[in-house]
Amino acid sequence: MSTPDFMSVLKSDGVVERWSMSCSTNTAARSHELVLTDTDGTEWHAQASDVFECVVQLRLQLEPLELRLCCNASRRDAWASGMQRDMGSGFAVYLLADAPVGTRPPDVPTLGYAPPDDTVSYAEQHAWHERWLASRSE
Repeated sequence: MSTPDFMSVLKSDGVVERWSMSCSTNTAARSHELVLTDTDGTEWHAQASDVFECVVQLRLQLEPLELRLCCNASRRDAWASGMQRDMGSGFAVYLLADAPVGTRPPDVPTLGYAPPDDTVSYAEQHAWHERWLASRSE
């Protein structure tokens, strides 16, 4: 799976910076590592069994610093299913907002660019996903 070599990051002052990003996979250990490097050379690392979880870990490191990743994994309505995470290593997420019940939602690359206005904090995204799940079981 090809991954971008950069990630757009929204700063608290509204400026979007382009940070370098590397993604590596240890096939034997079934693990992935994402490394983001800001314009000053500071690095943030995340390692997990899938790329979506790596992004979650990075978000939890960056959000207290008022930094937000501008990628599909940070969209309010995006979520990686268990099968996407297990079989596809979390390289894709579903966009759940407009998916009719009983249909498969569209999927997009986890690390693909998303406009800053389409992204939210992990807490907001997780709460939205929980409400979405509850609405499906009614």
